[in-house]
Amino acid sequence: RSLRVTTMATTNQTFRSFLLYGSLGAGAIYGAYRKWSLSKVESAKSALTADAKNRQAFQDALKAWDEKQTPAKTGPEGSLGGGIITDPDNPNFDLEKVILAWAAKHEQK
Repeated sequence: RSLRVTTMATTNQTFRSFLLYGSLGAGAIYGAYRKWSLSKVESAKSALTADAKNRQAFQDALKAWDEKQTPAKTGPEGSLGGGIITDPDNPNFDLEKVILAWAAKHEQK
């Protein structure tokens, strides 16, 4: 009786093809998953950045609005200046001072 030596499983062409294409498929699936997860993280970061920019723009606009609502001590050309409050909703509003300032401004012209 002679022992017949069988070929190893790795030399079988079908098995080798299975390993080759199986590894290729697993790598493609892993690459797609990796790309998906990285893009998800990147989109979350960009959303946080956009939110921070929106908050900063809102704070800047709020600051500009507050500065616009607060009267200047010395106003630019064309304004009443002198700390005259022209906002009637302001509790320190004095109509007589506004009228006198407007009258003085128009007399200068």
